[in-house]
Amino acid sequence: MLENDRQPLFSVVMPAYNAQRFIRLTLESVFRQTVQDFEIVVVNDGSIDETQEILESVKNAKMRVITQENGGECAARNRGMREARGKYISFLDSDDVWHENHLEQARNFLEANPDCAWFSSTYTWGNEISAQDIARPDLSKDSAMLTNWYLEGCRLILPSCVTVRAEIVKEFPHLFQEGYKMFGDNLGWCKLAKKYPMIGIAATSTMLYRFWQGNASTTYNGCRNGVRTEPV
Repeated sequence: MLENDRQPLFSVVMPAYNAQRFIRLTLESVFRQTVQDFEIVVVNDGSIDETQEILESVKNAKMRVITQENGGECAARNRGMREARGKYISFLDSDDVWHENHLEQARNFLEANPDCAWFSSTYTWGNEISAQDIARPDLSKDSAMLTNWYLEGCRLILPSCVTVRAEIVKEFPHLFQEGYKMFGDNLGWCKLAKKYPMIGIAATSTMLYRFWQGNASTTYNGCRNGVRTEPV
């Protein structure tokens, strides 16, 4: 349990399947956040590599690990959402990385816009990502816009960009369509946007998307600079 049963500001929901190659750096990017009021809910989705051993070696009271049989990343996200206790739920895939002010940016927007249900950073992508890349980016000219997800947001966001108010996301206990290997996240966002179409989109990237031979986007063209274009 959390100290004094206190609700954290953020729950970071992280599905993990055979994530031994990248998950340490992904977790480090959360531990280095400028906003430290968070818990991490890692759902080990039936990994058969050393993911579980790595998670057991990480000694941090902010992290909880839930192990389940393999059901796919959508099932893992749904499980993490059900277990989350924070005011806001932020999603992070086990091979992506946040800049150290990612949660700060989400908090600032959602506190300034209490009627907005969800928020997304934008992202940059790369094959090689190191600990030096976590450093806080220059937000001197940062801004965010409210936009209709169906008009603009669907082109701009990935799961690791998104933060949703917990009371909103709890309305959708099976938000993500289980059984889908690709685009289950977009189907979930469509479900959410049907009731809450307006989303905040940041102008400055605080998420680094890892493009490598093993993630879903290697079979899908156009996941660069925050924009998806067309299928291969």
